[in-house]
Amino acid sequence: MKSAGIFNTIKTIFLYFFFCALFMSCGLDTIISIEPPTIRDNSPTYSTEEYAVLYIDFQTNESSSNQNIEGGSFLGTEVYYKIFNNYSNATSYQSSIENVNNTSNGDAAVTKMIGTYKYQPLLKKVRLTSGTVVEASDSVFVPQKGSSRKIYFRPHTYAASDSIDFRSSIAIPHGYNSSYGGEVYSYIGYDSTRKEAVTYNYVKASSEWYDTNGNSLDYGDLIFFEPYRNLSGKNRSFDFFDQNDTGFEENAEPVSGDEDFMYNETWSDENKATYYVHFYAVGVAMDTTTCTYAYSLVLDLGIIPIKKESN
Repeated sequence: MKSAGIFNTIKTIFLYFFFCALFMSCGLDTIISIEPPTIRDNSPTYSTEEYAVLYIDFQTNESSSNQNIEGGSFLGTEVYYKIFNNYSNATSYQSSIENVNNTSNGDAAVTKMIGTYKYQPLLKKVRLTSGTVVEASDSVFVPQKGSSRKIYFRPHTYAASDSIDFRSSIAIPHGYNSSYGGEVYSYIGYDSTRKEAVTYNYVKASSEWYDTNGNSLDYGDLIFFEPYRNLSGKNRSFDFFDQNDTGFEENAEPVSGDEDFMYNETWSDENKATYYVHFYAVGVAMDTTTCTYAYSLVLDLGIIPIKKESN
């Protein structure tokens, strides 16, 4: 009787693990379908020289399909990037990813972008006057809100200009707002007193700033989150040449070995004064069966050259 009891116990344990494995394998076969972002409103290239258009502007896709994903939970839209010192490498990677960026190839595009070419998720950080760098706690670059939005960011601040149109910053979202009667950019800021992220609404036509309660703000007092590189144990911005002479360690050039930098001994710019940053957007969901991330097709956001300006 005792041996029979042991046998039954072993049999029960075996069946438990068998059905668990069967359940998990069924889960792995489930395809999470995510609608990708498809609209970009500005398309910089490696040869773009006009500062006014060296920014990223695209639209997320938070359609009803993405809000009701079978077997998954939509998290939002992630932005990935890679830095190059030779634009031929940038355009080669770009072509290789685009060649498989279609539904018939499944997740081949995002696998190539992240797994093969090691594009990194873009971060949002702010440097305080104390020297402390604070990172936004969002799980993705643009967390889902239930409706598609226009996203703007400029990775690099241009020397000798304090205008919001030429400084590194992020607006999520931007567009017409009836409350202000025109185009409004909702920049991500930081309240150092409350120690939390806040929204600064910029009315472009009048160059006026307001908080979310409609109170007027002084632009000179505002602290902005900026796009930051994603490096282990380091704070690094895209202001590679520190042309405003801040002396901040985060405003440094990429170096060979950085996980977000594809270094080529042959520079496109013989003066070694230009880097090229390639950006992609991709919809991200959590597979609720496997607890792993699932991705949409990718949207090429363009290549921004960051060049050392002449003094």
